Order: sequence, then C-alpha cells, then structure tokens
Amino acid sequence: MDIIKEQKRKKFAFFLIGLLSVALCIGLVATYHKGESTKVNKDSDYRHISYHGKSYKYNTSIISILLLGIDKTEKNPETENELGQSDAMGLLVFDRAKKQVKLISIPRDSITSIEKTDFDGESLGWEKDHINLAYAYGTDEKSGCMKAMRAVSKMMMDIPIARYGSMDLDSLKLLQDIVGTLQVKVPNDSLAKVNGMKKGDVVKITKENVETFVRTRDTDKDYSAQDRLARQQAYYEAFYAKIKAMLSDDFESTVAKLYGFVSRIVTNVSYQDIVTFGNMMLEYKYTSDQNYVLPGKNGKDGDYDAYYLDQSSLKDMIVKIYYE
Repeated sequence: MDIIKEQKRKKFAFFLIGLLSVALCIGLVATYHKGESTKVNKDSDYRHISYHGKSYKYNTSIISILLLGIDKTEKNPETENELGQSDAMGLLVFDRAKKQVKLISIPRDSITSIEKTDFDGESLGWEKDHINLAYAYGTDEKSGCMKAMRAVSKMMMDIPIARYGSMDLDSLKLLQDIVGTLQVKVPNDSLAKVNGMKKGDVVKITKENVETFVRTRDTDKDYSAQDRLARQQAYYEAFYAKIKAMLSDDFESTVAKLYGFVSRIVTNVSYQDIVTFGNMMLEYKYTSDQNYVLPGKNGKDGDYDAYYLDQSSLKDMIVKIYYE
C-alpha cells in the first residue's frame, strides 16, 4: 500500500490560519521570482495568455507566498520521524500596484497533479492525488515546501510563487503570543457543540483556546475540513488588523517579535524582509471581500474526502487576480 496514502488514515486535523498569519511575518518583501517559464498552453507561457478569445498579461506587481500547516509535532513520537502532510494550505497574494492583500484558501483535499517519488527521492512522475500529499514526498522540510510550491503553481496555470513558509503544531501558541489576545467574530456554528461559540458571537482568542478555534473539526463528519475555513479566515482578518496596529504603535518591537517567530519555522526570508514588509503593510488594504477559496465541489476518492476543482471557474479566478 502507498505509504503516503496510509498516513492519511490518521486524519490529523490541522489549521490553516496559523500559516496564513505567518504571511504577516514573511510577507511582501520577496523580490519577484523569475524561474524557468512554464507553458500555460503551447503558444504562451504564464506571462502572456489567451483566454476566452482575449489576450492577458501577467501582473508583475504581484507576489504570491505559499503557506503550509504541517500535521505533526516534534513532541509526538508517532510523527517525529515522518515529514508529515500539509493539511493546511493557502496563498497570500500581494498586489504592489493596487496596495491590496488577497487570501486564497486551498482545500487540502483538492485533487490535482503532484510529483511522487520513491524512498530514495527519485521522481516517479506526476499523477493525480490530494494536494496535501505533495509536501510529504519531499526528502526534508525544505524539499517538501518546494514540491508543494511546484504542485500549487502547476495547478494554478503555472503562476510564479516567490516565497514559502511552513510551521507545525508546536508553533501555534508562539504565534498567538505575538498578539496576546484577539477579538474575533464567529462566522458559523461549527463550534457550537464543542464550546458554545455560535455564529455572530464576538469571542476572545488567546493561546489557551486558539487551537480549538482554528483547528477543531468534527472528524466523523464528511468534508468537515471545509467547515472551518470561514473560522480561519475570520481569525486571520483579526490577526492582520492587530499586527498592523502594533506596527503603527511600535514598529521596531513588533518587527522583532515577528522575526523571532519566523526564525523558528521553515521559510526563505530574512530579517530585512520583515522590515520591508512591515513598512508596506502599514499602507496595504485587506478586507473580507478579498478572501477566496478555490472553486470546486466535494466528493470521494475511495474512502477519503476529495475536493474536485471546477477548472473553468478556477481559470476565471486566476485571470481575475493575476492578469490584466
């Protein structure tokens, strides 16, 4: 049996929001990454495309950052020797021209092409599977991030992804410590039976309950990973607003806190990156109408939940966000 598939049976729920918040730390600071051109179609690479009879040009003011939440903890002996899976995935899209931030949530069960490898790390080629398994085929944490980046880029018409950040469960309370407490409006009733949090309630999130708010789901319910996306996005909006206020009040101290956290996770940014992003963040606008989820529908892949992308709607979204 495929070892990576077997790992999925653990159904180890994780959180998207921890990694979405990492973007506040690794952000809009990367220089534009120009890798080798990858064909969107035989006549055009990602920089120039033809869609519905019209020509589009890639918006080079955009930087995309892939955020990964890894379903493991160093404190758990059952997972310490495994690379884990990216059970939480998201893209933060920064448009320097419009001074806007967009969040694209990637359902972890999205079915798409990923590159698989053998035990020696040799490629077995690309085949359809759950997007959260792309990371698991890496030989180490950095390799896993790179494989996940390539899979997401391939899934999204080969758009370039400049930076990545990944964290595991051990880092969640450290992340919350940066902001202390947050006031968050509960977007749905998915936690009503767990702790009484109901849609419309304004609740205080601390390091004692942050994992419950952003991670908990009913694993006996099909597609429950979808139910928590709205909670994660609500948390991210509150986290973003708090960090922005902190930067305005005490820029140097806030940057130091952010970099202290970033230095503990797997990412490809520097201290100067954080400083640059902090200055830009004070000007950038982020609102709930800039939240996106890859379009598709729930289904099954054998015994597992699956999310089948609506390719036509996905292309519409990509063109809307990335092209002009």
